[in-house]
Amino acid sequence: MPTLHQTDRNCLVFVEVRERNNQQFGSAAESISPAKVRKLAFSAERFRQAHHALSNMPCRFDIVCIENNELQWTPHACTVD
Repeated sequence: MPTLHQTDRNCLVFVEVRERNNQQFGSAAESISPAKVRKLAFSAERFRQAHHALSNMPCRFDIVCIENNELQWTPHACTVD
C-alpha cells in the first residue's frame, strides 16, 4: 500500500505522497487521477476492515506533493462516496 496512515485527533488520515522531478508527464498533483482516488478509497477500506478498532472512525484523504524539493500538503484533498 503506497498510502501512509496516521490519526489526527479522532480522525484516521490517509496520506498519498507524490513526487515529480520534472513536468514532462505533468505535475505531482496531476498524477492523481479519478482511478487513483478509487484505489486510495479501496486501500483505506481494506485497512479499516483489517483494524477493527478503527473501522468506525471518520477518515480523510490528504495529499503531499513534492516538486523541485518543495513540499505542498493538501488536507482533505479528495472525498470518497
